[in-house]
Amino acid sequence: MHTLAGDLFRKMLPDSKIAAKFSVAEIRSTYFMKFGVTVHTKRMLVNRVKGSSPFVVMFNESLDKSNQEKQMDIHV
Repeated sequence: MHTLAGDLFRKMLPDSKIAAKFSVAEIRSTYFMKFGVTVHTKRMLVNRVKGSSPFVVMFNESLDKSNQEKQMDIHV
């Protein structure tokens, strides 16, 4: 069974035997991204911003309604 996560790992690590055999159900990979990678990335970003000199936070919200429902870009 091929999953998006498995395909990504195979591209990132083409010589890895583990990545070649990696498989995970989509619901589990969604959970991993939402409660693992996202939380970790947010924590890293907050720590780096807190430890930096003065900063500015800007956000870019598209006027396109469909894009507004999908993402918000934040620039620090």
